[in-house]
Amino acid sequence: MRLFKTLIGLLALGIGGGLIGYYIASEDQEPWYKFAMAFLTLGLGGALLGLTWFTKKKDSVEKAPKGDTSPNDLTFTRWAYAIFVLLAAYQFVYSDPSDAIVSFGIALVFDPFNPKVKWGDRPLWQRAWLLLHFLLMAIGFVLMVTDNL
Repeated sequence: MRLFKTLIGLLALGIGGGLIGYYIASEDQEPWYKFAMAFLTLGLGGALLGLTWFTKKKDSVEKAPKGDTSPNDLTFTRWAYAIFVLLAAYQFVYSDPSDAIVSFGIALVFDPFNPKVKWGDRPLWQRAWLLLHFLLMAIGFVLMVTDNL
């Protein structure tokens, strides 16, 4: 799990830094929300790496009930979540941002963590991740509906 979080954090750092560099180097003036999403990606990657390597380990990794969810179910939901998040990032940069908001919201349907674990039993970083994802999607939806996106 630690390796997975490290790779995701490094990927987010690379994508965020690359997008910031691309937007600065491009001759056209990019809109503010593209810079905001790039800096947010960069910050999330740094936070994930920091939480992975600079926090104390707990005795138990997850408080998941045993035997309720097969590993294949978790693998499918994690891949589906990742595919929809990557699709949203692609649509945000190269297509219509309103399509990206919809894809980003659909990604929440596929819980990347164990869906059998109750909300209160989840680790803090999982709850923070899902709340941040929902908050970004809700802000994007409000901007889309008000034609500010």
